[in-house]
Amino acid sequence: MTETLLSSPKRRFLSGLFGGRKGDRISVANPTSIVSVELMEKTGIFFPDAHLDPHKMAELAAGGYEILGFDSIMPEFSVQQEAEALGCVVDWGSPTMMPDAKTHPVKEVEDLTIPDNILEKPSMAVLLRALEILKRTYGNHVAIVGKVMGPWTISYHLCGVQDFLMWTLTESEKVKKLLNRLKEVSIAFANAQLRAGADAVVIADHATGDLVSPKAYQDFLLPVHQEMNQRIGGPTILHLCGNCSDRLRLFVEAGFDGYHFEWQVDAKMAVQVVNHEISLVGNIANRDVLFGGTPEDVYKQARYSIEAGVDILAPECAVPLQTPIANLKAIVEAAKEGYVAQGPAAGALIFSPEGLSYGVEIPCSSSASRSTARFKKWGRPSWIETSLSSGNWRKSSMNSEPIFSTSMRVWQVGMRSMTSVGWWNSFKKRSRFR
Repeated sequence: MTETLLSSPKRRFLSGLFGGRKGDRISVANPTSIVSVELMEKTGIFFPDAHLDPHKMAELAAGGYEILGFDSIMPEFSVQQEAEALGCVVDWGSPTMMPDAKTHPVKEVEDLTIPDNILEKPSMAVLLRALEILKRTYGNHVAIVGKVMGPWTISYHLCGVQDFLMWTLTESEKVKKLLNRLKEVSIAFANAQLRAGADAVVIADHATGDLVSPKAYQDFLLPVHQEMNQRIGGPTILHLCGNCSDRLRLFVEAGFDGYHFEWQVDAKMAVQVVNHEISLVGNIANRDVLFGGTPEDVYKQARYSIEAGVDILAPECAVPLQTPIANLKAIVEAAKEGYVAQGPAAGALIFSPEGLSYGVEIPCSSSASRSTARFKKWGRPSWIETSLSSGNWRKSSMNSEPIFSTSMRVWQVGMRSMTSVGWWNSFKKRSRFR
């Protein structure tokens, strides 16, 4: 009964976000936009209308669940909602171009004016209304995800990226004052989104690894993020681009429930470093795989992340608008195979020549046609390579006791019950153990 409940999209997502019980497979979600031109064509909803009309925004966002099969619906496609509400002139783009702030009105802290009714500004109210629509239609079954810009990202828009980053070196107190004032916008918008129906809120704060050092994050943003997480009344996911391998523990310290990360951050390393103290969401590469690759490329990268122990599978960032739908669907297909293989098939190969025991790792299948292994080649002495009739190759290290290993689980198997004498004699004739 529990596994059936956890198999719903919403339960899969929330279980992954909180590091809880696992259902039949990993959740596939989108903390950032998965809208492409092809998805717009299939829904009949296009940019820029989807940025400005709550019904169109909700309908296009729902395509991520209805058409692509994702477990979440996230209707904030741009990064400019707060920017326009705070005075930037925004070009809302086209079906082939994302929105962009064209003016940067803040040159001094005194230039910053935060309207008392900022949540009623059209660019922010549209998202709250879209969340209400989605909650009413999908909220009992699908995870509804909100998104706000953090104070660092809003500062980029209001001040200009170059000027703001220069101030971090020359006018640090000015930067801190801006961040402390703008965090109030992020907190208010996040809580409003939770009230409107979001199950979790993404905090997109682009102090990217290629522009901002770990020390700068620690000095400027860590205390701000800690306060934000204390005051936001629901789960939060940090989205922060670039290679942030050198500051993962700071994100844990900041108190986020999840970290949405890029392919530049190795999934296996990240899992080890965060030690399940924050959920990892990601990290399928956009440019080379989702945009420039094939469904097979997507599958391989998705399985790597799953087997590394990532908690929720997702594209690494907002996908390029020309991303093929087939590649986005391939993420879901990879997830449907489950966390790990389910156990040894009939005829799985476990052997123990001369008192030593070895494991052979093969993909799980209960069908007899896939349970017969054959040899491809021998690698270096500490490794054995085998394949199934399907041609799916796996590598398995020598082990000190008889085991059958599949990625994350280990089954202890008696050699005699799994291997016939005839097969063993045949094996010895073809192997270096003869």
